[in-house]
Amino acid sequence: MYAAEDEVAAFSEVINYIEPRLPSIPMADLFDDVSAVDSETLDAQIYSELPTHGSMPVRSISKGWRDARSSYTLSLPAAGWFVDVTASASVAIIGQALESPLQKCGVDQLTLGEITGSLDKDVTTTIASWLHGAVLDDGSLPHGITYRSKWGAEWRTWAIWLREMDAGLESTEEPTKSLMQDSIGAHSRPLIEAAILRNMRVY
Repeated sequence: MYAAEDEVAAFSEVINYIEPRLPSIPMADLFDDVSAVDSETLDAQIYSELPTHGSMPVRSISKGWRDARSSYTLSLPAAGWFVDVTASASVAIIGQALESPLQKCGVDQLTLGEITGSLDKDVTTTIASWLHGAVLDDGSLPHGITYRSKWGAEWRTWAIWLREMDAGLESTEEPTKSLMQDSIGAHSRPLIEAAILRNMRVY
């Protein structure tokens, strides 16, 4: 489960995945009647035609997306630890401990960039899987990891492991608690702020 200390940060982390990933295939490879006014690639052509056919432009946040989701206020565990993977000691220790697995992922030297901004999920899952089983100095297992958002260093975020649910227990047994659930309105200030930062529009 992912969380952020700031609602704008939470929305910024999530809404970026809304953007469609359409193929950048040359139009000339698909159609015989491509004209000089057409875009060079299929994705660009679709993007340009959407508004003219009454559809929302690309990078829009739809009402359906908002209605299918809620904003949750969480309380983190009162005891125990989250590993700060962006701390200098963490970067060094993780890089040394996982040198061989990370090299297989194409990372010769682990830096903050690979941890917070890597598009290669093999890198982040390799690190998270190793930390999930790590025993801390006090003999406990970490609740998860904490790190700075790739969208802003001032935003602290968390990846929380649901160990109790993994063990077959109810969600109420988790030390991380859900305190409040709110609907996401079109005029929600944090969503609007996040959309502006990500160059998106809320519907």
